[in-house]
Amino acid sequence: MKALFYPVLLFGTLCVLTNPANAQWVPTSGPEGGWIYSLAAQGASVFAATDNGMFRSANNGASWSPANVGITNLALSCVRVDGSNVYAAGAGLIFRSTDDGASWTGLGTTGLPLGYYIHGLGFIGSNLFAGFGGRGVYRSTDAGATWTACNAGLPDTTIYVLKSFGSSLFAGTQKGLFRSTDNGSSWTPANAGLPAPIVSALVATGGGGTLVAGLPGPGTYASTDNGATWTKLGNMPHGNVNCLVSDGTDLIAGAGDGISRSTDSGVTWVKADSGLIFNYVLSLCKSGTRFVAGTMGGAFVSTDTGQSWRLADAGLVSSSVTCLAMDGSMVVAGTDGGGVYRSSNNGMVWESISAGLSDQRLRSLLANGPTLFAGTWDLVYRSTDHGLTWHEANIGRPMKMVNALVAAGPSLFAAGDGGVWLSSDNGSSWTSASTGLPANAYVYCMTVNGGSLLVGLYGQGVYTSTDNGAHWNVANTGLGISYVYGFAVTPGKVFAGGENGVSLTTNNGASWTKVTNGLVEYPYIHSMLAVGNRIFAGAAYDYLFFSEDNGAHWTKVGEGLPGPEIVSLALDGTDLLAGTNYCGVWRRPLAEIPVSVSHDRPEAPLAFGLEQNYPNPFNPTTRIRYTVARVVAPSGAPSRGVEGPAARKTRLVVYDLLGRQVATLVNEEKAPGSYEVTLDGSGLASGVYIYRMTAGSYVRSRTMVLVR
Repeated sequence: MKALFYPVLLFGTLCVLTNPANAQWVPTSGPEGGWIYSLAAQGASVFAATDNGMFRSANNGASWSPANVGITNLALSCVRVDGSNVYAAGAGLIFRSTDDGASWTGLGTTGLPLGYYIHGLGFIGSNLFAGFGGRGVYRSTDAGATWTACNAGLPDTTIYVLKSFGSSLFAGTQKGLFRSTDNGSSWTPANAGLPAPIVSALVATGGGGTLVAGLPGPGTYASTDNGATWTKLGNMPHGNVNCLVSDGTDLIAGAGDGISRSTDSGVTWVKADSGLIFNYVLSLCKSGTRFVAGTMGGAFVSTDTGQSWRLADAGLVSSSVTCLAMDGSMVVAGTDGGGVYRSSNNGMVWESISAGLSDQRLRSLLANGPTLFAGTWDLVYRSTDHGLTWHEANIGRPMKMVNALVAAGPSLFAAGDGGVWLSSDNGSSWTSASTGLPANAYVYCMTVNGGSLLVGLYGQGVYTSTDNGAHWNVANTGLGISYVYGFAVTPGKVFAGGENGVSLTTNNGASWTKVTNGLVEYPYIHSMLAVGNRIFAGAAYDYLFFSEDNGAHWTKVGEGLPGPEIVSLALDGTDLLAGTNYCGVWRRPLAEIPVSVSHDRPEAPLAFGLEQNYPNPFNPTTRIRYTVARVVAPSGAPSRGVEGPAARKTRLVVYDLLGRQVATLVNEEKAPGSYEVTLDGSGLASGVYIYRMTAGSYVRSRTMVLVR
């Protein structure tokens, strides 16, 4: 369910070259995997809803291929099967396939609340139902052409689960489980015996005579009277249930920390995690004799009723590549939720190398001689065998998000939420090196230039140190960038990229000069790379820019790259690599990028942007910046995030990992420009939250962590 969405989109059929006549960017084969929010099976076909659209397996999950023809918004949250029809849903849009996913047709949107995610679909006779986060349940009686709200009796309109069983329709909300027996015209409570209001999963078992409900915390409950009353089932090794699937008396439950299995209709449960290397389970389905599990890191298949699992990601590419590094001739890629991968053949094949990584949400990578380091949301890891095995390297370092890893001579630095840490023994132990940085500094990037260290902060510009991190001083004169996301260093020069383009310093931050000629309006630079004297800056979609004259002029060289963002860059021998959100790694020979370019071509303005919150993790408040701007879509660009100049309706909503809408920060018309809002999490529990911005067809999600 994509309230879990993330998030976080187009490979294969849609992640293609947008202008074949000019573009030489080509996809590598991965890394495979990504967040799978929903699964459904029809015959031998399995469908997976992801941030990169729909994927289909024709062999019960053994291999996958994109199935997006006709799907106009690839951020999908739900897939369901009704007879010979397959339905896919996302942000207010529903698509139907009558040919096993070969093609899709959009249903009508009349009456639907566009921009709100659909968390469930139900079918009763000729009635089609859709459950929305924040807008309740909608019904269509004309095959999806028009829709009407049907929320009479529902005290809350945030729908986490919507399921139909026979002539009954069930809706799980923030205020309990409700049942309708009159096609949604009215709803009555169905909570008797349930200890908590939230139901995150529903399934029928025992030939359909028993309903089983999964709850986030208390576990599972059963009803034999169509939801009138519920009785607690056995204790579970993994109690925070996200999803359920049934095979007669066998039950499999996916949770935030693994899979539980019952062979007696839930009376007793056992842990069933063997082979499950990514343990945050978002979705489950049964296909033939196999079970398929969708996780934050990809798909897994079980052929022994859930006793053991094997990774089954072949062809399924929806990974967000947050960082890239070169370990000798090996390309190493860190993903958000799927751990670390490496390739020794230019990305033709990627190998998962995540053994020992308990936190597989990568933020940074560093190859330092024979040692490889990985920074995640919580920890620093070290590998001395090129990533085959990893061990924690956190003695003395608080467990906070590690956005940057840098080596400076014998010193190793880790930077992120709370500042900078220094290790003088190759990561065995750490000490704080944050004197002079703002309290609770959130460092997004770090670099070395000669004897100086520079850090880019979220919302506070650049700080420098000339004494190996012992003291830091603000260095923002002329910078013009508050949110610094990347650095690039050439001899005697440092370039900083962020929400207002690129700035250059020739004196280690004593003063800066904006160098934005040729960059689009409102350029959010997410990544930077120096190759000799050539500078590359990655933004959104195919907005990758190149300068060979110290930033005096920039030329777009990203035609053919997919969206929504270019978040990491690296050089692999003679090839330039671009890590994207949701579309894996792409590559292009450096020799194809022109040495001399024309500088008089006008650029279209970049559209919308949603930035990482600061601070993150936070307690109890955090700030979120976003941009609303005019945009002209790149020729052939995907629909996600591309909107005409008249689009102004903007929503910014916060959800928890169960899809509950916990805050609405923005819900109004917005003029083009940059904005900042504050979330007060005083009333929220510690944990991971997702904030999502929608503006027209633009959809973007990010995650944040509240730590008390």
